[in-house]
Amino acid sequence: MRKKEQEEQSQRTLEAKRARLTPEPEPKTPNVTTVRVQLPDGSRVQRRFLGTDLIQSVRDVLDLYMADKGELTVKNYALESNFPIKVFDNPSATLQEVGLVPQAVLFIKDLDA
Repeated sequence: MRKKEQEEQSQRTLEAKRARLTPEPEPKTPNVTTVRVQLPDGSRVQRRFLGTDLIQSVRDVLDLYMADKGELTVKNYALESNFPIKVFDNPSATLQEVGLVPQAVLFIKDLDA
């Protein structure tokens, strides 16, 4: 694929992620969870989700955040908890199913580093 085609495909992918992203729920919403993710550069992203939202929703938020900042340098990554170390690699699992309700702290592990 040529570079321009790759950039266009990347833009289409980001637009699709933005379109399927649901609004952030209010703090007092039943079954709401707060997920904070530490990026490889040490910065943090925090957002509320419903427990029924998917791991893919968290990944979409992170991808959009990094792209909006112009820092989508980490494209191949895993979401992990620190202790106990657990990898959240099933994009179709709900946050409640994997134990990320009512709150969670996750880290991005760059799989290409």
